[in-house]
Amino acid sequence: MPELITDINGNIVTASGKKVWLGIRPESAEKEYPGDDLILTFTAEDKKGKGRELTIQAKASDYIAVYDKKLLWRANLYIYKKESALGDIDWNDAHPWNVPPAAGVEQEDARPKSWSAAWGYNEWNRKYDGSQTANSLSGLAAGNGGQVVTFPEFTPLRTIPAGNETNPTAGNVIGKTVAYSYPDHPEEKPDDSKGDAGSMDSPFDFVWKMEKQKSLLASAYDTSGDVKIASGTSSWDDTKSPKNRWNKYKRGTTAGQAFIPSLGLYYGARHLGFSTTSDEDGLPSDTASTWNWKYTFEAGTDCVGFSQRAASYKGRKYSWWSLPRGIMETGNTDYNTVQDGYGKNDEKRNFVRATGIYTINSWNIINKNRTDAATAENLIELKKVVPGDIWVKYKVAVNVQDTNKDTIPAHIAIVAYVPPNASELSASELMNQIILVEAEYNNKIKTVIKVLSIGDYNNNHLVSSREIYPGISFMKGSLDLHCDSWAIRRLK
Repeated sequence: MPELITDINGNIVTASGKKVWLGIRPESAEKEYPGDDLILTFTAEDKKGKGRELTIQAKASDYIAVYDKKLLWRANLYIYKKESALGDIDWNDAHPWNVPPAAGVEQEDARPKSWSAAWGYNEWNRKYDGSQTANSLSGLAAGNGGQVVTFPEFTPLRTIPAGNETNPTAGNVIGKTVAYSYPDHPEEKPDDSKGDAGSMDSPFDFVWKMEKQKSLLASAYDTSGDVKIASGTSSWDDTKSPKNRWNKYKRGTTAGQAFIPSLGLYYGARHLGFSTTSDEDGLPSDTASTWNWKYTFEAGTDCVGFSQRAASYKGRKYSWWSLPRGIMETGNTDYNTVQDGYGKNDEKRNFVRATGIYTINSWNIINKNRTDAATAENLIELKKVVPGDIWVKYKVAVNVQDTNKDTIPAHIAIVAYVPPNASELSASELMNQIILVEAEYNNKIKTVIKVLSIGDYNNNHLVSSREIYPGISFMKGSLDLHCDSWAIRRLK
């Protein structure tokens, strides 16, 4: 380490006056754990030869919180979003995890000097924008540890702007994120009950699926979005659907499988009976033969698929089940075979629970009924929250959570941001500033987003006006979040 000194303002600098940022890594995962607190202590030696030493320790309020960087990096990879608090750059670019993606493969740029293979590889540190012909991660070039995925634009099932369901415009497009897809499909399960598997794409799987859809669109439509009448005509060259209509995405056939963004949300709404009022109009019945359900599958992720996939990196030690690998991780392009890996009755798909009759795989940090006033104890609990903790929503009170199949969680998300001045805030201020990253569907929302706060859910409506997508905003007090109680949990 170079010689460090303190300037007149108390900043630690090099001998040449450059500011120093200290990155601290635990010695091993056996000794430290997400949620632990580290108090910085170091010894300064008198360089003038008098042999004096001075021990310096940070204030208790200036502790450093240990968090799971790998889980949080993977969660943020699902969305490209410039953040003003980070200097108007994306989270992954501001917090790179730039280590090799596999043994014998070097990452772009320099990796941390302290890294070794014992710390594990970043298997998702691969550059992908869909233009590559690879069908596996191993076929992609290594990245620089930042936002290595470039997301395609797609035409959403739930038309935007609102009011254009009958006549979608060119503004009916979403990009820079992964589509939400409800985990429901008539043909995906490997047993006779079927209906739940799927909707667990990684960012790489989503891009891969949309590129397959792009090829099908090119074979069916010309550049004007009209059905081709001759093989020599021009071809559609986009992942957006022609005429701004989701319904024009191509279905699969015996000739090959097809993937449609949010298809599970389309099917789940009609199969299970939740609202379709935000959907594009004129859609066929879910029983229409044109769907070819044995060959037509969803592209996207639901809330569990997103959260559990983010935590399913190689070498992790959590008791929460690690999801089986997807298309790009296995290099297997037969989606039926990939789906079979999830097991009968979706046994690998799992919520995070700290109480109740189901498998316990976490501790409660805070568990609160929405309508209960925040207490002094709640504030103490909230101050223990770190990025990477798991947030869970229920549509029942705390005392009956997970006591039967009707009281299981309704939603799950990952804590993305905790304000650095958390110790100085009231409970309501802190809840309003703890931001979640989540795969959500509600009203016109149907993607991975990083917008809503714990305070929004605790209020059951937005505590302030919010832009969800460019040009799509919801006013303060709007957006019913269907929350009766919620918890923040730390994985065991």
